[in-house]
Amino acid sequence: MNEIVIEKMRQYSLESRQILNRFSEAIENSDYSTASKETLALARFLKIDLGYNNFYEFNEQRKKGTINWDM
Repeated sequence: MNEIVIEKMRQYSLESRQILNRFSEAIENSDYSTASKETLALARFLKIDLGYNNFYEFNEQRKKGTINWDM
């Protein structure tokens, strides 16, 4: 049983590091489209509902003033 839990934690750790590495690389390269996608990927991975699924939806909500900045 412990081995199963440890393996799951290892997988989660690896996946989150991969997302964060891709995000960091995108920021270093000023690739904000990829950085945005990785931000959404991390939110999904952490099961955080941001209220939008892509940059277009984010931008539309930002224009309307409906984004909850107090999350």
